[in-house]
Amino acid sequence: MDGSLRDSAEQRNIDRSLRDAAEQGNIDALYVLIEKDAHVLDRVDKIPFVDTPLHIAVSAGHIPFVREIMGLKPSFARKLNQYGLTPLHIALQNHALNFEKDYILQRKQAILVDRLLDFDKDFVRVRGREGVTPLHYVIQKGDLSFLKKFLEACPESLEDVTIRGENALHIALKYDMIDVFRYLVQWLGRACFKDAKLLQEKLLDGWDDDGNTLLHVAVSRNQPEVVSWLLDHEPLVWRLLDVGSVVHIKNLEGHTVLGILELQNQQTQVDNQRIGKILRQYCVRRLTTRLEHYLRSFITIFVKFYVGIRRRQTVITEERRNALLVVAGLLITVTYPAALSADQPNEFNCTSPSPINATGAGHFNCTARFNPDSESRDKFVGVFYGINTAVFYLTNVTLFFLVPPDFIGWLLTVLVGLLFCCYCFSSPLLSNARIIAWFGIFGGYFVFLPLLLWFRMAMSSFKSRSFLKHFSAGSKKDRS
Repeated sequence: MDGSLRDSAEQRNIDRSLRDAAEQGNIDALYVLIEKDAHVLDRVDKIPFVDTPLHIAVSAGHIPFVREIMGLKPSFARKLNQYGLTPLHIALQNHALNFEKDYILQRKQAILVDRLLDFDKDFVRVRGREGVTPLHYVIQKGDLSFLKKFLEACPESLEDVTIRGENALHIALKYDMIDVFRYLVQWLGRACFKDAKLLQEKLLDGWDDDGNTLLHVAVSRNQPEVVSWLLDHEPLVWRLLDVGSVVHIKNLEGHTVLGILELQNQQTQVDNQRIGKILRQYCVRRLTTRLEHYLRSFITIFVKFYVGIRRRQTVITEERRNALLVVAGLLITVTYPAALSADQPNEFNCTSPSPINATGAGHFNCTARFNPDSESRDKFVGVFYGINTAVFYLTNVTLFFLVPPDFIGWLLTVLVGLLFCCYCFSSPLLSNARIIAWFGIFGGYFVFLPLLLWFRMAMSSFKSRSFLKHFSAGSKKDRS
């Protein structure tokens, strides 16, 4: 009995010493305790909800100790303390609290966030109290720098919702983080990872557990810029099927966005006249007007086209890409020489009018003749050249879309364009179908190659451009 009490007291002392080592960031003391009791970290790990040494070290900002304990016990990073927080949650909270108070501690917490992400990017998706993930927390606080890091590290984290069914966009609007909402919708519009389109639709069309859409939240929070954007970017299918249907969707309390607007007018002193004007204009807007508004910007259409291509590129597996590249190469190899031989003569006649002398010298007269029906032959060559050119052109375009948008893609774009120009320039020399030939030259030299180069430049520039200006411009237009 006395031995068990003595052992229990010794374990409590070791646990207390472990906490002190974590608070001080003393790695030597940590290993002294492990030497005394090899199961000291295992006992902490068995407790369901506890401040682990990792939680304590993160809170104190001891970076070397955090990296050491992460290597010894990685499971601590996913463990919740008694307040429902992971070490990453704590680092983010301390960073926000010390943002303007203590620069050194705030900087340490930022480094700790980076170190935790380096260890495992999925820490962004660990659900804490009320199902709030670290991604949700930075959205609540409006921290765009951490938001960009989290999305780059783990874009799938946008799929996570809270216990109330709120996705990342709901949270941004609920906490009036309009800049975060703008960044998220623009990031989703340009995302090119696998299933990005499905994720975009899921978030924009999402409902929380109270049946509130993004439009319900934006109206209830009196956010006219967001309301205007959501109505302008309503799916085109909804517009074609049922004009104004989006404003008639009811939440679980039976309120439409118009009903929420009326309740605000009756119960609060919120100035929501702008939202009321936007909704009334939307309800009376004709289908053709909205369709023209949807298609009015060439840049918007081009970006959608580019994003669609990039998303399809991410879906293609490496094996399938390699197979398609081989097939495209074979088609180019076949169609190019076929065009060169399309206009060759059908028959050769060689005669020797003079006898060959002893030295082998003599004169040969050779003539090349085509089929006598030259008119039918011209039609055949024109049809053949047209089909062959179409196959060659489409194969080059397919090859262009299969290569990645990097330096190698640039190089192949130039080579493919020059090859097509060579193909078109050779056409007047080979074919009697002069109109088709010169049309091919014009299309290849003045249209095909510049278009490919421009598209490749646009792909590179749109990857690095910030789209906040485009959104802000739309908001300013609505305010005017």
